[in-house]
Order: sequence, then C-alpha cells, then structure tokens
Amino acid sequence: MPKFSIIVPCYKEVFLKECIESILFQTYQDFELILVNDASPYNIRQIVDQFKDDRIRYYERKQGFGAKGLVQNWNDCLRYVYGEYVINMGDDDKLMPNCLSDYIDLMKKYPCLDIYHTRVAFIDEHGKTIRLQREAAEYESVYAFMWACCYGRCSTFIGDFLYRTEALRAVGGYYPLDYAWNSDRISAFVVAKEKGLANTNKIGFKFRKSRYEISNDTSSSMDKVLLWERIEDWYRSFLSESMVSGEDKAIVERLQHRLRRFIDDAIVTDIYTDLKANKWHIGVWLKLCRREQFSFRVKRRIIGKFLHCLFK
Repeated sequence: MPKFSIIVPCYKEVFLKECIESILFQTYQDFELILVNDASPYNIRQIVDQFKDDRIRYYERKQGFGAKGLVQNWNDCLRYVYGEYVINMGDDDKLMPNCLSDYIDLMKKYPCLDIYHTRVAFIDEHGKTIRLQREAAEYESVYAFMWACCYGRCSTFIGDFLYRTEALRAVGGYYPLDYAWNSDRISAFVVAKEKGLANTNKIGFKFRKSRYEISNDTSSSMDKVLLWERIEDWYRSFLSESMVSGEDKAIVERLQHRLRRFIDDAIVTDIYTDLKANKWHIGVWLKLCRREQFSFRVKRRIIGKFLHCLFK
C-alpha cells in the first residue's frame, strides 16, 4: 500500500502535462497517481500516455459530473484510492518537488492528526509566481484555522490539503456543495474538528490563476451567490455544537458575532466577480437583493462595485 495517493480529476488539457510532471518529480517517491478523465472532449489519454510510470493509474468516465457536480467527482475518485493519505488537486495546478517530503516531516511531529495543510504559491498561466500565501502557525485548532480562513489570512483550495484517507471516508468524503463552492474549506473543518490541523510553511502547492478556472465561470454566479445561505447555516450549526473553553471559546464567540459580515462580504465578492465580466448585470443583482432580502450593506456595496466597473 503506498503512503500517498494523489488524485487528479482531469478535464482540461492545457496544463495537465505540467501538473503530472510536478507530481512525478517528488523527492519522496512512495505514492500512486490516480488520473480520472471526467468525460473530457479533449485528448487526455494522449497526454497521459506520454508518461511511462507504474505509479500512474488512469480511468475514464463515459458520463462526466461537470462543473456543478465537482464534489461528486472528487468523492467518486476516492474509490480508487489505496494510499494511507490522499491529496486531491486540479488538473491545472502543481506540486512543489518537496511537497510530500515536507508532509512526512510534519507528520513526524504531529502523527495523530487527520489533516495537514501546505503553504500556497499563486502562479499565472505562464507559471510565474504572483504572490505567496501568508505563513501560519504550525499547529492550529479548527476554530483558529476557521478564523484565519474567514478573515483573509488563509486562502484555501483543494490541493493544499493532505487527508488521512480513513478519516476523510469516515465523514462521507468531501462536503457536497454545487460547484464545490466552499467545499474545500468545509471538508477541512469537518475533518479537523476534533484534533485540529498542522501547517507547513514551506511552499508545497502552486495554485494557477488563469482564464480556465471554474471559479472564473460567471455563468454560475447566481447559483453560487444563492449557496451562501446554506453555507451560513452550516457555519452556525458547526459553531453552535462546539464544546470548547479558553482561547477557542473566545474565537468561537467572535466567529458567531461576525459571521453575518463574513457572509455579506463573500456575497459582494461573488457578485463583483460577475460585474467585472458584465457590468450591466447590475439590474439582475439588485432584483436578487430585494428578493432574498440581502442587507442594506450588501446593496450599498454592490452599487459601489458597479460604479467602479462603470468608471474605471
């Protein structure tokens, strides 16, 4: 049984070769690479066949899950996993050569945890580094990590987490939300709830910012904005069930107090992403604000974002 399983659900071809190369060039070599073609219209098999490596296992689906069913895709991929630990990453992202070896070092210090996290570098379409994620405490409770995620210190994706496979399967896999909108974070919170998580501050994962990202697809913007009510309900339930004391209790109280502001900020960010692509959607968004009874703060900020798009 390999120590690590690395899952790459495949659909786009443009950066896939780079992605696979970054995995195969790991300094720690005890892993399997699972490539699952999600009924892509591109010639994914031709790219995979360029690599002659026994650690690669390749599967094809006749019917794909699509962007909306991304979490179902992730969870279906889990059935192919044999490794003790699992990483799930996008077909346009990359691992640093030291990623797995850094995780091994972290696991030696924190052997009982079910989830680990690596620091992220953001890259552009040409692989050039745009910026680096901030450093984090080496160990964090789930509530400290949640605070960091909610208030800007820590951007999360899916490929920057390492899960103990058994623990991830025990909670039913990745948390199901359409378009995987916040599924990466919520899945991490669920698995880290009892024991917390450990961070390595060495860069282990490269997240690619490009025109091909699912998050840049504004055709699903309305669906994503409407998901925030369900996400807010999840946060409120999770925090209300917490039985903590001391510093964690104070963090939970602050999270509960500021949760509405966090949700409002997230809604505005998602709407602004759409307005940057088509500023004349402003009427649709204002109608939605009235229908869903969004706060005055959200409406005011959306109008401000529209004016920014109009006059920039």
